[in-house]
Amino acid sequence: MSGSISENEYISNINKISNSISFIYLVIIIPFGFIANCVSIWIYLRPNLNKKSNTGFLYLCLSIMNIISLLNYAFIVRSRNLFGYTIDVTCGVDDYIRRNIFNATSWIQALISFDRFLFIFFPAKNKLFSQKKYLFMLMGCIMCFILITNSTNLISNSVISISFNNLTNQTVISESCVQTKIVSLATDFIAILMRLYIPFLIMVILNLLVIKKLYRTKKRVKKSTSNTILIQVTTSSKNLVSNGQRTFSNKEYKFVFATITMDLVFWIFYAPVSINLTLSIVNTFTRIFTQRVPAANYSLYSNLSQLMAFTYHSVAIFMYLAFNQHFRAEFLALFKLNSILPKWLSRPSSDVKPTRATNSVQFSLN
Repeated sequence: MSGSISENEYISNINKISNSISFIYLVIIIPFGFIANCVSIWIYLRPNLNKKSNTGFLYLCLSIMNIISLLNYAFIVRSRNLFGYTIDVTCGVDDYIRRNIFNATSWIQALISFDRFLFIFFPAKNKLFSQKKYLFMLMGCIMCFILITNSTNLISNSVISISFNNLTNQTVISESCVQTKIVSLATDFIAILMRLYIPFLIMVILNLLVIKKLYRTKKRVKKSTSNTILIQVTTSSKNLVSNGQRTFSNKEYKFVFATITMDLVFWIFYAPVSINLTLSIVNTFTRIFTQRVPAANYSLYSNLSQLMAFTYHSVAIFMYLAFNQHFRAEFLALFKLNSILPKWLSRPSSDVKPTRATNSVQFSLN
């Protein structure tokens, strides 16, 4: 370290920066995220957002998980910032619950992509899947899978250590949960796979298949029509429908783009946490963060990466407003903003009467 600043001062400054950022986050982002997700839940409970598909219900579940994640961060992870002390949770159970919440949020996002995949490829089976009992069964199976894979977090041992703090001249007694190197490696590796890579891989594969399907359909319809690029009621397009080959509206193409964009935003916000867990695995073998300064820097990055992930849970409402016309209409009506905004912005496009030349499947961005 530089002669102008001691190691203790540097570490103290790093800790102050981390705590200050956490405090600002707790008093601004967390309350906003809680209110925004409550508004989202109220809107997604509206009947017209759950008529034709499961998407509204799945986003309702996602909003509930967002609230649970935010409350978990505020009252468990950052309890010292709120109450001045850390809430004592049985060793290993804290990480087990926290990672289950994290992973459940990721898998609901993947389930939304799966719902759209069924709608495009297997409309008949999607009607079966739209029944809530089958949806709950699938979500229950996914949750059991998450609970089982995260069970390595419970294989922990409580260790009590005593140290002397030179800054406060006080003896500090702390309790920490430790694992063997193999168990720690397996725990972090599973967390990375279950939280980010497997759900994101599922999203990418399903979205690519949907894009390929829509592109081929659009290309086929273009060849079957001679005067316009719109999907028109012509003899050839009727033959396509009669042969079981669906045609798709522009709204469906836009929804695919919206789904991919939301998946990408999700990955961007969660990527720092994945890097953090990767660094934890590296540290298990190399012990590169055993020195005080590297440990303080890593602690700061770990905190910021968590804040990035929890920010996603707070700002999801902006994506709903941007990509879901029905949600936007309900939101504007709730706060009585539709009277001061243009009709094209405050009214779902499904309210516009379709032209006679349109032979597209009616589709709701629920």
